Amino acid sequence: MRAFLISLLILGLTSTSVLAQGYNLEQIISLGLKNNLNLKALKQGKRLQEYNQKIAQSKFYPKLDLSYGYRYKEKVRTLGPNPVEDQNIWALTLNLHQILFSGGYLSHNYQKEKFKTIQFQTEIKKAQLELSLQLKRVFFGILKAKALLKSLNHSIQRLKNHMILNQNLYKTGLSSKLSVSQTKSALAQVKTQLIGVKNLISTQKSLLKTLVNLPQRTKIELKSSLDFVPFLSPLDKCQVLALKQRPELKIIEQALKIASQEKEMAKSGFLPQIGADLTYNRFGNEPDLRGTPYEPPSNWQIQLGLKWNLFQGRETSLRVEQAKTNILRLKTIYTQQKRQILWEVESAYLELNSAKQAILAAKEALAAAKQTFELAKARYQNHLGTNTDVLDAQANLSKAESAYVQSLADYELALAKLEKAMGKL
Repeated sequence: MRAFLISLLILGLTSTSVLAQGYNLEQIISLGLKNNLNLKALKQGKRLQEYNQKIAQSKFYPKLDLSYGYRYKEKVRTLGPNPVEDQNIWALTLNLHQILFSGGYLSHNYQKEKFKTIQFQTEIKKAQLELSLQLKRVFFGILKAKALLKSLNHSIQRLKNHMILNQNLYKTGLSSKLSVSQTKSALAQVKTQLIGVKNLISTQKSLLKTLVNLPQRTKIELKSSLDFVPFLSPLDKCQVLALKQRPELKIIEQALKIASQEKEMAKSGFLPQIGADLTYNRFGNEPDLRGTPYEPPSNWQIQLGLKWNLFQGRETSLRVEQAKTNILRLKTIYTQQKRQILWEVESAYLELNSAKQAILAAKEALAAAKQTFELAKARYQNHLGTNTDVLDAQANLSKAESAYVQSLADYELALAKLEKAMGKL
C-alpha cells in the first residue's frame, strides 16, 4: 500500500511538472502554427483543392464505361410471317472514350487548378502571419501584466513600510490618525488594482491556450520578459523585404495566373473538340449473351468524332472579353496592394521609432519619480514633509513604473506589427 501511494505521488508530481510548462515566444508561435484549429481547417481546405487538381488531371486519361441490360419489344419487324429481329435481347456494351483534342481546355483547366493549389498554400501563409501577430499581442500583453503585477507588489511593499512608519509616529504623537487612514486607503486601492491585473493575466493565458489549442487545465508560464532590443534595419530594406515576402501579393500573382488560364479556356470555345471511341458489344436472348438468331454474339467498332460549336450567340467571345477584363482588374488590385504594403511598412516603422523614443522618455521619468519618492520619504521621516507628499510621490512612482512597462510593451507590439508588415512570422 505504501509503495502504491508513493507511485501515485510521483505520478502526480510528474504530471504537474508537465502541465506547468514554460514557453518563450518562439515556442508559443511554433505551437500555435502546429495546433491552431483555424490553420488546421485551412490545411484541410488545401487538401481538398489538391483533389480538385487531381480531378482536372484525370480528364486527360481515357474513360471506360460498362452497360448491361435487357430490352423487350412488343412489336418486331417481320418479313412475311417471319420476324427479322429479336423481341427479347440482353446486351452488354463496353466503351473506351479518349479525348484527342479539346482546344486546350483540359490543359488550361489543369494549370488553373494547379495555381489554385499554390494560392491556397499562400492563403495559409497569410493566416499564419495573422495568427503570429495575434499570439504576440497576447504574449506581450501577459508579460506587460506580469511586469505591472511586480510593480504593484513593489508599491504595496512601499506603502506597508510607510504604514509601519506612520503607526510608530502616531504612537509617539508625531503623526495623526488621518495620516494612518490615508495610507491604509492608498494601500487598499493598490491591492484592488493588483486583483484586476491578476484576473487579466488569467484571462489572457486562457486566450493564449485557446489560440494554441491547449487544454484549459494546462498550466503555462512565460519564460521571457519585456526587454528593449533596438531594431536597426533601414526603412527601404524593410519595404523591399515586404514586397518579396508578403503573401497578399503572391495570392494576387496566382489569381492573375488563374485568370490567364481562364482566358485560354474561354478561347478554346472557338476550336473543335475531337474524340475517339472504341466500343465492344455482346448480345444474347439469355443473360449469358451467347448470341441470337438475328445478332452475332459480339462486335466491336472504332469511331472518331468531331464537335464544333460554330455559333453560340457570341457567348464564347464574351467569355474571352470577360476574362480579359478580370485580368485588368487583378492588375489594378496588385498595384494598389503594393502601395498599401509600402504604406503599412512605413507606418509600422514610424510607430516603432515613436515607441523607442517613448521608452527613453519613460525611463527618465521613472528615474526622476524614484528620486522624488526617496526625497519625500526622507523629508517625512525628518518631519520636514507631509504624509500627502509621500503618498503623492508613491502614486507618481507607481504611474512612472506602469508607463515604463507600457512603453516596453508598446515597442514589442510595434516591432511585431512591423514584422507582420514585412511578411515575417
